[in-house]
Order: sequence, then C-alpha cells, then structure tokens
Amino acid sequence: MDSRLVDLEIKLTHQERLVATLNDIVTKQQDVIDALTQRLERVEGQLLDKGGDRADPASEPPPPHY
Repeated sequence: MDSRLVDLEIKLTHQERLVATLNDIVTKQQDVIDALTQRLERVEGQLLDKGGDRADPASEPPPPHY
C-alpha cells in the first residue's frame, strides 16, 4: 500500500507541474491576444479616421463611366 501511495504522490506532483506550466502558457497567450486586439482596434480607428469605411456603398461617388 505504501508503494501505491508514493506512486500517487509522484503522479500528483507531475500533474501539478503540468497544470502550472499550462497556466503560464495560457496566460502568455492571453497577453498576446490582448495586445493584438488593441493593435487591431487602433488600426481600425485609423482607417475609419481616414475615410476607409467602405461598408456603405451609397456614400461613394459613382464611377466615372456613369
């Protein structure tokens, strides 16, 4: 029984280390996602400020051949 308990403790230690490692990875990935989201929002804002919003084709002038 003592051997089984030691084996379980070893497995638990490995699992705890794995969970901590995965948590670090997920935290770093979330930081990257947050930074990219902020960058995307800035770029979208810059495009909108420069009149880059092409969502409404009625606001565009007609092509020269009309």
